[in-house]
Amino acid sequence: MQTHAKNTSRWFLDHWYLLFICLVLVMRVFFWFSPSHAEKINMIYLWPMAITATSLVVVQRRMLLSFRFALPGAMALWLFVSCVVNGDPYLVYNRTFMLGIILSFLSFFLVTPSLPPEKRENGFRWLASLYCLLMVGMASLGLYVALTGQSIRTPLSDEAIRISINRLFFLHYHPNEAGSALVIALYLLLYLFASWCGVAKRLLLALAGLVTALAIALTGSRTSVLLAALGVGVLVFWAIYTHLFGKRKWLRWPVGLAALAGVTVALYLALSFSVGFVATLAQHSAAQVPPPAVTDGQPAEPAPQAATPPQNVVRMDDSRVQMQDIGTFNMRVEIWQTGLDYMKAHPRAYLFGVPDNIVARIPQAAGRQEMHMHNAYLEMFLLGGVPGIALYAIFLLLLAYSGLTLAFRRTSGLGTRFLAFVPLLIAVNGITEIYPLFSGNVMDMMYFAIAGTVLSLAGNSLPRIRR
Repeated sequence: MQTHAKNTSRWFLDHWYLLFICLVLVMRVFFWFSPSHAEKINMIYLWPMAITATSLVVVQRRMLLSFRFALPGAMALWLFVSCVVNGDPYLVYNRTFMLGIILSFLSFFLVTPSLPPEKRENGFRWLASLYCLLMVGMASLGLYVALTGQSIRTPLSDEAIRISINRLFFLHYHPNEAGSALVIALYLLLYLFASWCGVAKRLLLALAGLVTALAIALTGSRTSVLLAALGVGVLVFWAIYTHLFGKRKWLRWPVGLAALAGVTVALYLALSFSVGFVATLAQHSAAQVPPPAVTDGQPAEPAPQAATPPQNVVRMDDSRVQMQDIGTFNMRVEIWQTGLDYMKAHPRAYLFGVPDNIVARIPQAAGRQEMHMHNAYLEMFLLGGVPGIALYAIFLLLLAYSGLTLAFRRTSGLGTRFLAFVPLLIAVNGITEIYPLFSGNVMDMMYFAIAGTVLSLAGNSLPRIRR
């Protein structure tokens, strides 16, 4: 009995921080739906919980963070210094932004390194499974909306899950934002698919991946669709590299790269045309309305109203000209130019950056309503100046080095090899968006959780302070 109690106590001591992170993830997903309540939850619960739990886990593990694990902390600290130097020492205007930075750069980043070395990958799979469950649920609702043409409203938000201007909106999520969150879920589903055994599990994961991929296509985010297709192509490459051509290793690279390119292009085209296929199914379903019953020449009851078909959901290549249209890219260039012009006009920003509440107003110089720079790297340059972008560049280089080390390690399995490349794939999204990095949403948090996992699996366990 005492042994069982000790084992239970040891398990809780090892996993309490992981359980806390899972709780925060659920809270962030649901309270993001309702901005009017999110600020109250942030101030009353998340601020004190995040700071206390993150501090406790560092003290409990007696961690002396190595350079690679201290970098995100240094970035968070420098962004706070930028707020203070630029006149917001009490975070009156930037408290929500800084909370997102702390949760992402520190709390979620340390979740896997905080676990015992032998339990890290399994613990991360718990977190990944929870995130996938939440996102697949959203994707399923989105697919239902697209097929039926009926919006879904919940008490959690004053916005609906709906189809508008040829795109799928999830409550207060912008389609590009939802696409980014779903892409990370798709990557984690692929990782779990490659890591787990059993036909039933893999079939379930494949079905969840299909629903998620269709929802990504319905958001109309070209970057997300491309990254979804590229992720599957990367998994196929590693499957070929890991399992095929044992005695002809030189074939792994040409065959693997050819398969990567072919799968990426084919899946991108398939996802593009899937939007039109979903619209066709929706219109066919709406047309199947039974005629009213007739009694003595009169209808017995009013004819049922047919669900309004999603007429605005049409083929992606027809409505948005996804392959050729670069208009949205040109509009991003306008925003980027406003950011560069601001830096030229304010040389002090090169050293200390400017707070988020100021960066959010810069695109207005080009008559744009966006409240960010549509580029994570330019956003970091504005927020942190030269020191901030230098820290982030070093972090990305270390992440790339660790990912390559883990991916090409002989003992790494297929799932681990794929996971090692996921942070690099996600970083591509930062070229046209600020997430996953500065949105303060769940995709930022999962990005840093994945990054911390890759760094911890690639390197040694965190050193302890010597007494």
